[in-house]
Amino acid sequence: MSPKQFLEDELRNIREALDDALRFDYGASGSAGFYVECLLRHQAIEDGLKAASDANALYNSSTEISYLAKLVHKIERSHEAEFSWQFYHHIRELTESLFKESAHRHDPKKVPIIHVFAEGGLGEYKIHVEEDGEHTAVQTQILTVVFPRTLKRHVLLHAIFGHEIGHAIRLRAQFAKQLKEGVTDRIRSSGALASESKLDAWIAKHYQRAEPAAAQTLEYWADEIGCDIFGALCFGPSFCLALESLLNAVDPTQLEPGREHPPGAARIAIMARLWKACGWDEPKLYAHKAFPKAAKAMAAGIRPSAQHDKWSRELVNDVQLNDAIASIRTMLSRTTIGLFPQPKSEDLQSMVERLLRWVPPSGARDVLTKPSQRNSTFDFRSILLAGWYAWRCRDELDWSTQHRPTFLDLSQLCEVGMLHQHAIRIVTA
Repeated sequence: MSPKQFLEDELRNIREALDDALRFDYGASGSAGFYVECLLRHQAIEDGLKAASDANALYNSSTEISYLAKLVHKIERSHEAEFSWQFYHHIRELTESLFKESAHRHDPKKVPIIHVFAEGGLGEYKIHVEEDGEHTAVQTQILTVVFPRTLKRHVLLHAIFGHEIGHAIRLRAQFAKQLKEGVTDRIRSSGALASESKLDAWIAKHYQRAEPAAAQTLEYWADEIGCDIFGALCFGPSFCLALESLLNAVDPTQLEPGREHPPGAARIAIMARLWKACGWDEPKLYAHKAFPKAAKAMAAGIRPSAQHDKWSRELVNDVQLNDAIASIRTMLSRTTIGLFPQPKSEDLQSMVERLLRWVPPSGARDVLTKPSQRNSTFDFRSILLAGWYAWRCRDELDWSTQHRPTFLDLSQLCEVGMLHQHAIRIVTA
């Protein structure tokens, strides 16, 4: 069998797998658009393979065939039972809004096909967008959302997707320019991230390591910090708490820096400073009249050690942090739903009161028992905030039962609350 014959057979296998997999409707958003896009790519790759006459052309065809096979395999594994489709609905709504508003109105192909599937592991929160020119025969880019299969019901942790959205929108020229000039360039303007030699000195000082940082480490670290700031402004305090929880779970030492990521302890400390810079340290934001002790505890936010706070300031000083916050806030405020909407104190109070009675924050059960009470709707990020509030301040709140909910209990109540939002929208439409 010649190389070309092998690739032709593989293309036939992919077409068979594509037709077999997409006889069914996979994924929370359906699969028709994904199927059509894959068929168009398949035809273009097939045409290119027929014309291939040398090793380089065959190599290029092989690369694209392999990538297309992976795409088909991903959608074949996209079963709604493997991820929180209620939460995914909101992720889809948010990302579509950002991409549509940054697209040219005359070119709908600028809005990617959004596709979701599940993987295992704590670190499997990802959003990937195909870059322009990354693959041949692309008619419409595909945005892939990856949920960790084992954490599908832990929706309070899903706020971490704010960071991944920050990575994804960098592939839009409009946002990429703003993020570079207003965020990453500012982060790298001084301090330990100003040059490779300064970062090497910083690592050697804190880790006693002579190994120099990789050439791209500066860019990676600034980008990660920038995406953390983006995630916090997009998802609010819930993002900061989810980031702290996940970083502590993945690396309880919080110490070691990586080639692509700054040390987790420094990232957490930066979020603690952002918490104050955004004014989230005000108890009045957290229904302090109804829950004075809990509101004070929630306003305290994240409390890093003095050492880790110092690390964060050596990487990003207050002026740089405030400039980055202002830049991202301005960028998101120009979008319809991108910027975190701070809930009214009375709305947060009503959501927390429902959780204290083990009722989903939307209040749908109240409607069943009290017909005169109207359905209330909340932004899904406000539901996350209520869940985190109830969890972080569980010892300062009065629960209706002696047994207090676990983190999973609260996550599931919030997930059901998001489901109720869908029902309320249907009823009020």
